[in-house]
Amino acid sequence: LAAEFQRLAKPTLEDPIAFLRSSLLVAHERILAYARHKRMSDAPRTTLVAALVQEGLAYWIHCGDSRLYWVRGTQLQARTRDHSYVEMERSGPMKLAHRLLNRNVLYTCLGADAAPVFAVSGPHVLQHGDRIMLCSDGLWDVLKEQVLIQHLGSQPVQDAVPALVDAALTAAGSRSDNVTALAMQWEVADQVEH
Repeated sequence: LAAEFQRLAKPTLEDPIAFLRSSLLVAHERILAYARHKRMSDAPRTTLVAALVQEGLAYWIHCGDSRLYWVRGTQLQARTRDHSYVEMERSGPMKLAHRLLNRNVLYTCLGADAAPVFAVSGPHVLQHGDRIMLCSDGLWDVLKEQVLIQHLGSQPVQDAVPALVDAALTAAGSRSDNVTALAMQWEVADQVEH
């Protein structure tokens, strides 16, 4: 996605939504091409979450269970919905056996044989001080959502992100998954305090 952005942004993109869609599909195809080139019996697979901010507007795309959180103050404005059976259960009834067998199973990702299912969102108007965080399930799965929102909304991002990562690693202990997080704070030039 970064390479595609560098290639196409001059300095902005005409259609951010189309860019996010096509870039996700390019990434998926490159994973499959890598597997073919290396003669792998099964391609590597990954989740993806990406945000694009230009001209005060935020757009995002995700596939799988890596998440985006958008916080204003200490209020959650939006978060992505995982492509998992657990999240599917929240939006409709599921049989108990199916739910138990597929507790953390994703139904889509990049690198699978089937075309990825993904969700794209935007444009969303950002206000001064808004924070956006992208993170892996190693972070959000072990910390309560309110803890994430509180830390992200009440501390500078350069303090909140390391504190959240440390808290997730401590809480998970030896069963810790990949804990990855990246955050930004939107600032409007005439509202920045000196």
